[in-house]
Amino acid sequence: MLGQKVKHAVLGSAAAGALLMGLGMSPAGAVPVFTITPDAIPGITGYTPQTESDILGSSDALIQQTGAATQFEQGWVQLVNYTNNGAGSTFLTTGLFSGPLADTYGMYAKFTATVTGITGFGANQSGTIAPGGFHFSLFADIGDNDVFTAGATSASGGTAPTVTDTGGNDIVLGEATSVVGSAGFQPGTGAPIFAATSAFVFCDGVANQGLLGATLVTGGAATGCGTFDATKYFTAPVPFFNINFASATSGSASNISAVNGGPPPNATLNGIGIDLNFASVPEPGTLGMFGFALMALGGLGFRRRVRT
Repeated sequence: MLGQKVKHAVLGSAAAGALLMGLGMSPAGAVPVFTITPDAIPGITGYTPQTESDILGSSDALIQQTGAATQFEQGWVQLVNYTNNGAGSTFLTTGLFSGPLADTYGMYAKFTATVTGITGFGANQSGTIAPGGFHFSLFADIGDNDVFTAGATSASGGTAPTVTDTGGNDIVLGEATSVVGSAGFQPGTGAPIFAATSAFVFCDGVANQGLLGATLVTGGAATGCGTFDATKYFTAPVPFFNINFASATSGSASNISAVNGGPPPNATLNGIGIDLNFASVPEPGTLGMFGFALMALGGLGFRRRVRT
């Protein structure tokens, strides 16, 4: 879900365990860690590899009630900080900043989600996200100078949030497609909530191609990939993880705008903290679930590849 551009965020990651359990995987305390190599981003120098567990940020989205029991969400998440199981990292070590500032880069995700079984806005409303029903693209903003515009409601259906690539040099790091998820509003408080576990195909330097674990995906869910090799940025583990996308628990009903009657009825969410973390790819049994989710996006080619 959603928010304005910010420079710093201190957000919880309590929702991660529930997402892992949604795939039958135990969180076992600490969230799995991964390694980033900031200097792989074009134009970024002077950083050493860092071990992290979460990427935190703030998000903004437009929600439309597109059917009697269906909502459609579209928005962005500006990612502002890495952490390693609660220990925060700064741009001095990771290069990640919401600047602009020399020798730093920004990160963000653009997403869409279809939520079914939800009939309106407000407390006690909740629904599910089907395999393939949620998708986001993960970007690096070289020069961290993009413009993030919030969404707006209207009598004609509202306006979705946008990200403007000011420098024309943003690069795609990966594409994520839901396996299981849910969204809605907390009972009593009406605070927006969102959680999805997704197959994470990260780009390997060939257009329209990427890696799901050790499996090479061509077309389909990898269609958004360009020619940047994200295996040089996300350098460990090999094979890499799937991704969890969750709202932090600190949201409240004040994060949702007044509902506009439309049609369709619409509202905006803003200032929602988001936590991205990663989970090991189940091998081999559960991989079929990820394949099903990816196939929901169209033509898909699978073949095994071991990264070196």
